[in-house]
Amino acid sequence: MRDFRLVSRWHVDAPVDVVWDVLADPAFTWPRWWPALAAEEVVASGGRTADRWSRVRVRVRSPLGWSLRFGLVLKSSHEPVAGHAGRALLRASGDLVGTAAVVVAALPAPLPEDDDDGGATEVTLTWAVGIGRDDVVGRVLSLLPRWALVRAHAAVMRSGERGLRVWLERVSPTSAATSPPRPTSAGPPSGR
Repeated sequence: MRDFRLVSRWHVDAPVDVVWDVLADPAFTWPRWWPALAAEEVVASGGRTADRWSRVRVRVRSPLGWSLRFGLVLKSSHEPVAGHAGRALLRASGDLVGTAAVVVAALPAPLPEDDDDGGATEVTLTWAVGIGRDDVVGRVLSLLPRWALVRAHAAVMRSGERGLRVWLERVSPTSAATSPPRPTSAGPPSGR
């Protein structure tokens, strides 16, 4: 199995708690604002933290022309409090196998004087995954150069960042999500 460690950093002009609430929405609303993502099944337990939504099955449309289907199970979640970042850990299974870590933290940089929305936030998404498909598409994926898969992942992640910014502008009009996108990077394989 090919392994990847993919890190994306999104900067949005909205307070940490507002961003966390969107990402931790019990209805798993990510597909409403993330164009490449569709939820096929959401199992929500209600409550707070790790019980908000405990399991979801998603389909991600790749810019390379196919879709990946995988489940995400929320393993742990800690809301941001008193200057500490919010963190969530998810387990992926299906076409992608591994983990996804989400960190939501306030940006330390000062905001412009006329910005009174409560701050800016960095969302760091770290995928440590392997390709779990063993069909024809899986074999094709195993033959593609790593850079092609990393670029496809980066395109999907950029669409998520753009979608989140637009969504936050709708749910929090003072959040003008204007920070420029940051590049997505990929580290060495995790050694599976």
